[in-house]
Amino acid sequence: MRSVWAVLAVRPEADPDYVRHTLILVEQPPLERLRRSLIRGHALAQRK
Repeated sequence: MRSVWAVLAVRPEADPDYVRHTLILVEQPPLERLRRSLIRGHALAQRK
């Protein structure tokens, strides 16, 4: 959470949940990020 607050100190308009999520993703390997993104995109497409 310290990293989230550090980002928010510089960018107070940022959404804390988006910042937290982005910082979590940055720590994951690229292929894992891609896999999660594809799953998310597929789920969104199914809702429409």
